[in-house]
Amino acid sequence: MPLYALRPGRGWRSNYAALYVASLYKEGFRGVYYVPSLRLYAPVFEVEELPPAHEWAFMEVRVSQLNRAYRMVCMECGACCARNSGAFAFAHELTAEERASLEPEVVRAPRVGDILLYWLDRGPAGRCVF
Repeated sequence: MPLYALRPGRGWRSNYAALYVASLYKEGFRGVYYVPSLRLYAPVFEVEELPPAHEWAFMEVRVSQLNRAYRMVCMECGACCARNSGAFAFAHELTAEERASLEPEVVRAPRVGDILLYWLDRGPAGRCVF
């Protein structure tokens, strides 16, 4: 099955657009890698068939490149928790109850249109959840 790395963004709007497209392929997520031959630090996905409409967000990575890459491992230290990372979720990643408790922000992104972002570090009326 082909391997694809998320292409580096060209601005914050295109970053959100690429992350939105990548979120549709979460079941094929292999991990985050640093690929020295490409000088690339990105999430890698195993996708059976990538539609042409989503090709702009990914670049193909060969297995041989991934074999020589460094896989990033989460140490679960909590240093990049929602409080520090500006964590967010897209509408299709949350349940109806979770969406009801969070206020969405609309981001107009190229190629995908308007995206609803739900910030996980903010509660109702913009209050900090911590």
